[in-house]
Amino acid sequence: MRWIAVLPSAIGGLLVGSGAANIFGQLQRWFLGASSDGGWSKIIYWVVSSFCAGVLAVYWGAKVAPAHRKIVGTIIFSLVLIFAVLGFIFSIYENGWFWPLLSSTAMTFGAGYVMHQIYEEGEDFNIFK
Repeated sequence: MRWIAVLPSAIGGLLVGSGAANIFGQLQRWFLGASSDGGWSKIIYWVVSSFCAGVLAVYWGAKVAPAHRKIVGTIIFSLVLIFAVLGFIFSIYENGWFWPLLSSTAMTFGAGYVMHQIYEEGEDFNIFK
């Protein structure tokens, strides 16, 4: 029964990771009075939220899987990579190339970090040490 929840949990991790960082960025703008076009706001929006999304997508998807976590993590990593490339391609027209490139790279590095932990520690991996 847990196999049914693997992909939805990975999508949930993707949404929670990016949403949490975006909420943090919004709070930072409200309390510190920073502009949404400022450097820190863009870094939080484009880079930190994408990194968190990549980390949580692979982590939640692989943790929910009852077995074969390396294979499941690799499949989810591949999906995150495809999503990052498509996100770059579709947002380059509206936002230029720099910030979408950083966003896609951060998402890939986040997912890659979790994959590194999965392959290094095995089935009982933990990224929060």
